[in-house]
Formats: sequence, structure tokens, C-alpha cells
Amino acid sequence: MSEVFEKIFDCSPVAMILVNHDSKIQLINKHTEFLFNYTKEELIGQDVSLLIPQESRHKHPTLVKDYFLSPLPRRMGAGRTLFGIRKDQTKFPVEVGLNPIEADGNLFVMSSVIDITERTKAEQRFK
Repeated sequence: MSEVFEKIFDCSPVAMILVNHDSKIQLINKHTEFLFNYTKEELIGQDVSLLIPQESRHKHPTLVKDYFLSPLPRRMGAGRTLFGIRKDQTKFPVEVGLNPIEADGNLFVMSSVIDITERTKAEQRFK
């Protein structure tokens, strides 16, 4: 990855996770470390499903495989609430965007993850 790309990636105000076709995390930014409470060293090379609650992990390999068959930019989980899971196993609601990235002759998926806890709380107050 180019140095400029990595700097831009690292400065993003949302969690950014670059994953290969085997679901292995290749690169994360500082906000990912903050949001999920893992260090870069703990996440690089791990399966991205580590960041998904246990009850949803069984579906994830099929979703990844399907995404790589038709890799288009899109929001994940339209119409339903998605959750991330922190190192301490606390769940929190997230919004996830997926974008295919071709680099070094390989296809990756870049996921942007936004913690929507505050928005969810506000929506509940107005119901």
C-alpha cells in the first residue's frame, strides 16, 4: 500500500478495516483500535468475524464469499440493525459500508464501521 493511502486511511474519523478474500484483516486504522479496543497487532491477520457477535458469525463466511462474487460499493445489512463486538465482548450497534479495492493485483474489501449507539438512543427517545 502506498504511504499516502495509509496516512489517509489512518486519519479517517470512522473505523476502516481492509480485508482479503479469506476474511483476514490486512490493515486497520487508529479509529478501529479505539472503537473495538484491540491493538493493530492483535487484529492484523485475524479473521474479521472476531469483530462480529458470536450469534452472527456463522453467516459471515457466506456473506464474504458472496460479496467477492459481486464486489460493489454498498451498505451492509440494509433494513436491519448490525452489531460489532469489542475486545471486552460488549456489543454495540454499527453501520457498515463495503467498498472493493484492487491493489497489488489483489481484490480486497474496505469496510467502514460507524458506531451508531448515540443515534440509536436518540431514535428510541423519540418513539
